[in-house]
Amino acid sequence: MPVQQLVSASVRVIWAAIWSLTWCGPAIAQSASPPWKYDLRPGDHLVYRYSFEREFKGETQSKTRAQFTTHVLVTGEQNGRLSIGFQRNRQTADLLLYREKGHDKLAQELPKFQNRMARRPVRFSEANEFSPTGVGLDYWQVNRENTSRMLFAVHEIEALPQTAVKIGDTWRGGGLLSWNFRLAALENLGDTSCYRVEGKAAPEGAELVYWWCPVEGFIRKLIFYAEYPGGEGETIVERAVFELTERRRHESLETWLRAPDTQQAAMQSLLLSPWAVFPLPALEEVLHSNDGEVQSQALAILFQRHLAVTDRNRVVELSASNDPLVKSTAAQLLDAKPAATAPSRADECPAPPPKYIPQRLGTSLRVVADGRGDQLFMVHVPLDYRGDRPFPLLIYLSGGAGFAIDGVRTGDDVLSQSEYIVVYPQAGGLWWKPEIASRVDALLKHVLDEFNVDRNRVYVAGYSNGGTGALYYATLWPQRFAAVVSLMGAGQCIPEIADSLPNVVNLPILFVHGDKDPLISADCSQETYTSLMKLSPRVHPEFHILKGRAHEITLETDDGLSLPFLQKQERDPSPTRVSARWSDLSYPRRYWVELLHKSKDTAEVDAQIKTDGTVAITTDGASQIRLLLRSDMFPKAGQVRVVLNGKQVFRGPVPRNCQAAGEPLTATDEMLRFDLPLELETRR
Repeated sequence: MPVQQLVSASVRVIWAAIWSLTWCGPAIAQSASPPWKYDLRPGDHLVYRYSFEREFKGETQSKTRAQFTTHVLVTGEQNGRLSIGFQRNRQTADLLLYREKGHDKLAQELPKFQNRMARRPVRFSEANEFSPTGVGLDYWQVNRENTSRMLFAVHEIEALPQTAVKIGDTWRGGGLLSWNFRLAALENLGDTSCYRVEGKAAPEGAELVYWWCPVEGFIRKLIFYAEYPGGEGETIVERAVFELTERRRHESLETWLRAPDTQQAAMQSLLLSPWAVFPLPALEEVLHSNDGEVQSQALAILFQRHLAVTDRNRVVELSASNDPLVKSTAAQLLDAKPAATAPSRADECPAPPPKYIPQRLGTSLRVVADGRGDQLFMVHVPLDYRGDRPFPLLIYLSGGAGFAIDGVRTGDDVLSQSEYIVVYPQAGGLWWKPEIASRVDALLKHVLDEFNVDRNRVYVAGYSNGGTGALYYATLWPQRFAAVVSLMGAGQCIPEIADSLPNVVNLPILFVHGDKDPLISADCSQETYTSLMKLSPRVHPEFHILKGRAHEITLETDDGLSLPFLQKQERDPSPTRVSARWSDLSYPRRYWVELLHKSKDTAEVDAQIKTDGTVAITTDGASQIRLLLRSDMFPKAGQVRVVLNGKQVFRGPVPRNCQAAGEPLTATDEMLRFDLPLELETRR
């Protein structure tokens, strides 16, 4: 089966080590020299010259080089926390080599490369808070200038050893990669004495060398090298070099906010650190910029800090902007009032309103404990998210080995301009394996607890391995989602999905495939679409074949099909008809039907709420079921009849039970749960 080749064993081994986030204290000998600390204070500005080269080795060979200028800004300090913004401005980008099967194709590919680069931003910014020794104090923002699986973990400020070191000492490093560091030598860089520190990551082929200059109190030079598997039989080689060119002191936030080379870094830091003080007039000047990204950042700072603007007319103008992010953030600022509480239903159990903690905006790398250790994921939080109103949620599953960073690099450019909270889980394997599904289930529950999510606008999408996974998760948890997008997915070519297609007949589903796909045949999507149509789905699925396209369709390259499709969909949490099939009971619920026990390997239930208040149920292989009902699911109040396999087993009002059979309502269950007063025995 071609889709089974999606995951390389070597990639799984490498990335299991790469994603280790725990900082281990240094095992080093003591020295008379004092521990290293950065000499950084508010107003400091470091400028680096930075180059990045990437080479692909396989049937197709290519080499690219890009040159950047990095601005590192210390915008504030509070109780030992340094708020620092980074802005990397691209100066040049070149395609140096392109060969296919030994043939030089550089002339043909160069215009395509130049067009891609013209569409990409030239400025990239992120921010974090650091200790004086360079240890990151919170989740890392991820908005990097290259689509690398490793570079996002390398910065101009690296965590230093936490105790004094001397030449020859070794220690385990902090940061996002599990570095083993060694203090190699004392060398001169120009007229400055600096220590050369050499690091190797747990995966083979990743190296980091930096020169720490204790007199100056910062890293003067850093070289990063990585070699790792790419796609089918492909190797990726990357090299980045950062060299300090200038250090400035006592600069003002006002100056940074007014300069295009630094204003994004300054605003990212202000968004990150609500305690940082800034000049309001300089920020409001940014609203008159022609750059949509900086306009949206400035609006977000005002919105997040509940600040009134002096130039309200300008905000009104921006609320009609063609830039969707500027438009939505300006509209939120104009209407910055506490969100109204939705009226309670008459039959709803009383509960205190949930409180949602503040969230880091933008795209960041996070971890959550799921009972089996730390689970890594990435999340994008819109600039106008404050937790006081619900936002739609998109779960985006990447292809290949299911790495979160690949989801970000194939979706974040378009999704960061949308209204969605976007969660990028990490598989490190095939999404439809039970152990990975269990981790995604735990992650989704965590996200729904942490974020104010519109439960009727939760979506799942993915490409390749992730397109298969998106449809698989819809078969497991159809009641959670409003719609599904499967890009280049294997669909019912995977037995686990083929056996469970009846579970998704209530869900809007979009299939997109390339007719030249050599890895997963478009026939898989076609056959899945045809099989669904035979089941008479409530909403007809959509199916698109993209002519001349191979295995390279993502949310950013889907001809604009996915996001408009999702925008139209809203969940029906209680469809009047539920058709469901279970091969195991790991996830027993399908909408308002829950299978408690089964008498066959596969159990099936078809349940329908009729206009006269009758719940008609037929089963095969089910020995015990439970109904999760609400009175407003019925056309009128009064008596409810439950007819099971042609026999009436219950008649009366919908019983009310706020404890849901002794269990609290879960984060994924917005319906009030009612157990019937007797278990429905369906043995025949």
